[in-house]
Amino acid sequence: MAANPNTPSGVLGSLLPATIESNADAEVVGAVVRNPATKPATLAKVPDLILPRLHAQDDPFSFGTGVELTRRADTSAAALSELITDERSTTEFRKVIARETTSTNCACGY
Repeated sequence: MAANPNTPSGVLGSLLPATIESNADAEVVGAVVRNPATKPATLAKVPDLILPRLHAQDDPFSFGTGVELTRRADTSAAALSELITDERSTTEFRKVIARETTSTNCACGY
């Protein structure tokens, strides 16, 4: 449902878990981020979900979801700033988003 571009934006927002407890949760968050119908207000909730998981060896999804978030033109500057400046963000993650982001809202070059 989260990957379906016809899913209403309100439903997409309701699909975000309160926390990422499993790879299945992380996959849902990623699908919501990639869905073009997802509203900026929903995207703004994603950094708080993925930042605690960037160090998790068993979570292959959160890192990629963060990168996808920076590629969306409608991700807020505040959400992008949180990804870059939060102490839970890893150096590797910062390097990748500085290189990969396409958002004009991001001052990712530091």
